[in-house]
Amino acid sequence: MNYVDIYETRDFFAAVSLRTVGFKLLRVEFNSQKIATFIYADPEKKASDVVAKFWDRELKADLRTFTEAINELKSRIVNRN
Repeated sequence: MNYVDIYETRDFFAAVSLRTVGFKLLRVEFNSQKIATFIYADPEKKASDVVAKFWDRELKADLRTFTEAINELKSRIVNRN
């Protein structure tokens, strides 16, 4: 995988929406101000479309999966891994 096969976002709920629909979270990086950047595999270049659908209220997803994604990402932030 190379640099063009990834999608990065600092937006927590954009990251949650990507995780909810099945994007693979590669890692979470933190800058010097401890702000998290979520880095996803995006070989098909669809992540930005998913995020746009989320913000346009067009994304359909299972609520339980969405809740589990919130908990997973919160845990990744707190545990820094």
